[in-house]
Amino acid sequence: MQCPLCFRLYCSLCFDAYHGWWSCESARKSSKMTTKINAWMSEDKDGRKKCPKCRIVIEKNGGCNRMICSVCSRIFCWVC
Repeated sequence: MQCPLCFRLYCSLCFDAYHGWWSCESARKSSKMTTKINAWMSEDKDGRKKCPKCRIVIEKNGGCNRMICSVCSRIFCWVC
């Protein structure tokens, strides 16, 4: 559904932000998990980043700054 005043899309079942084909429960769980991941990442900003290609979270615990994502195989510099 869409609000006629602000044009924001929302779910007609849970009245939360529109979550497409996801069930209301799945959307809630995903939102909670995203909040937890963001909090975990902010605890160590120098040691945790997202892959610039696939956005998976990567944790660096040593070695050189040349990184290879284990999910999408993107090569990138940790410092840049």
